[in-house]
Amino acid sequence: MKQIILCVALFLCPIVAVAQTQEAADKSYLIQLIEDNLSDGSREINIIGFQGAFSSAATLDMLTVADADGIWLTLEAVALTWNRSTLLRGRIDIKDLSAERIIVARAPVSRNSAASPEATSFSLPTLPVGIQLDQLNITEITLG
Repeated sequence: MKQIILCVALFLCPIVAVAQTQEAADKSYLIQLIEDNLSDGSREINIIGFQGAFSSAATLDMLTVADADGIWLTLEAVALTWNRSTLLRGRIDIKDLSAERIIVARAPVSRNSAASPEATSFSLPTLPVGIQLDQLNITEITLG
């Protein structure tokens, strides 16, 4: 009887290992999909420590937004409740976003690099996807 249980366990070990490898690959694919949809030629999004990829409640250790001059926005210890299916339609639907810290180091560099003689008002850059945010909870904000 012990030999049968041992044989079954040895048979199932490779199947479990392949399933874990596939899950890790899917998470990497989802992270890459999110980063690619938010990034464009003048903006680069980097997500570190994303957990809960297959859950509507996800966490990430850090999210950075960079432009030609470097990182201008950092979100640390982020938790969000979101609808993953809207990502396939080019939208990000976030019900609740909370962060331990948000650091806005400077204003983002605009796409027009030519200097304008007149002063313009500050505005966030437009994103290639639609983002809807219902609730925002932030513990600390640092403005540069």
